[in-house]
Amino acid sequence: MSVSISSLVQRCSRQMPKFFGADACSASNFITEEVPLGLYRNQDSDDVVFTSLGLRCGKRPLISYQLIADARVIGDKQAASQIELSLTTGESERVTFDGGNERFRDVWEILRLLDRIRSVADR
Repeated sequence: MSVSISSLVQRCSRQMPKFFGADACSASNFITEEVPLGLYRNQDSDDVVFTSLGLRCGKRPLISYQLIADARVIGDKQAASQIELSLTTGESERVTFDGGNERFRDVWEILRLLDRIRSVADR
């Protein structure tokens, strides 16, 4: 049974109050093949849009799932709010996910989601 990126994002969005479905995404900056799937609203940082092709963070260009070589959480386990994405181009991007409480930070669930998406996108 094949799992789609869309279903992975939908499942994750139901678990976090700051993660909204595709209807919360504005359709202004997407390319033709790109479908918005979910929106993570940060309090003091740019929102993150999950699409069928990658992540959109503020005015930064699309971070394609296929370009993500590695992802890791930055900082102390109970205060972490950023994921560093190492790209196959040699560059890295830091993306903020600031929700959750000390024990259950959203960043850890997002990291698991990105790992699952990367395994689906590599097929």
